[in-house]
Amino acid sequence: MLNIYFCEDDQKQLARLVQLLEQYIQSTNQDAEVKQGRTRPKQLLEDLKVHENRPSLFFIDIQLEGCGMDGFQLAKEIRKKVPESYLVFLTSKEELAYKVFENEIDVLDCIVKRPKFFLCSDIDEKLWTRLGRIFEKIEKKRTEKNASKLVVECGRRIVEIEVKDIIYIQALKTERQTEIGCVNRRLTTRQSLKSLYAQLGEGFLYVNKSCLIQIDKVQEIDRNDRYVILQNEQQVEVAFREMKNVVEKFKNHSKRKG
Repeated sequence: MLNIYFCEDDQKQLARLVQLLEQYIQSTNQDAEVKQGRTRPKQLLEDLKVHENRPSLFFIDIQLEGCGMDGFQLAKEIRKKVPESYLVFLTSKEELAYKVFENEIDVLDCIVKRPKFFLCSDIDEKLWTRLGRIFEKIEKKRTEKNASKLVVECGRRIVEIEVKDIIYIQALKTERQTEIGCVNRRLTTRQSLKSLYAQLGEGFLYVNKSCLIQIDKVQEIDRNDRYVILQNEQQVEVAFREMKNVVEKFKNHSKRKG
């Protein structure tokens, strides 16, 4: 579920914008809900103190006359409180729209509030298309974010791991478990090596039938004695049939970094 918030200093425009979004959500069956519309940024920030920690989309008026902060300042405060926040700025002045992309804020879009948006009973076709693109961008960003995480069951716990932090994953034969070695911790799970590998990207490879490594975490390869030294100084045996592939992946990765 995507939470949606508004901050617009004109009460009539705010009410209409909320109505338009609710109409769009209902018509397109979006998994989203308008949570709150505010005319003052301080009110919105108060709402976020009890935020449900869900991904959230914010529509923010740039000017916010007489509010003590503009939309850009509000956006920075929102980012502090809501890690997964998506921003769309609103303005009635076209000349302000370009400033949105000059600020060091990652934004999805800037919508110029045209008079016809507030006069028609239905959503303007161009605005409908614009909203569609906004939701598509959010879906793409969320997909990319999920691809950077690995969720594993560790006993009674469900743990989310940053993929970039994984150094190796190896099967523990005697315990029928799999160990995940990360930069700052080690975890064990009953999920199989094969099932975990299926969730990971091409940066991981088998060095032997019981162990996966992330190529980014390799420091050194010894081809004679057939082992790799990983970032945590751990030495892992490389099967004879896997050595050529490991060396090639390591060389290609080193070239890309260089």
